[in-house]
Formats: sequence, C-alpha cells, structure tokens
Amino acid sequence: MTAESTAIDPGKSPLPDADHDVVRIAEALRRSPHIRTVDDASPGDEGVWFRDASGVGYALSLITVEPILVDEPPGEAHAPVALSTSRDSSC
Repeated sequence: MTAESTAIDPGKSPLPDADHDVVRIAEALRRSPHIRTVDDASPGDEGVWFRDASGVGYALSLITVEPILVDEPPGEAHAPVALSTSRDSSC
C-alpha cells in the first residue's frame, strides 16, 4: 500500500496565516493583566511594541531563523524566533 500525497487547500488549512502572527501576539498581550499598553499591529508587521505594568517599554520582533543545512534534508522547516528588547532608556 502506498500513501498518496494530496495538495493542501490554503482555504481549508488548519495552519494559521503567518502574516497575522504579530496581530495575534498583540491581541494576547492586550488581554494580559501585566501589560499596560500595546501598539496596533497589522498583518505582515515584523514586531509589536508594548509597555508592561511597571511602565517599561519593549519591542517584540519576529525574525525567521536561517536554515541549518548540517544533517538535515533540504526544505526542513524551522520555527520563527521571537526577540524582545527594552525601549526604556534608563536600563
């Protein structure tokens, strides 16, 4: 028995649209009781800026990890990495 490969219909895919990741992160931050403010985010943005309850500001940036070609088949998917940096000048 051989398994047949079928194409994934993007309209029916269970995977979320990656362009909306920052929007989803901003929405989750707004629901947190530990976050004071969150800047608006749009699909395709590379990051979101927010301020925590103590008033410290942060920029959360999403970047794509470069593929690691050692001992991996071509086309191996890698998860995005999130970086957070403080915008507070007193640090």
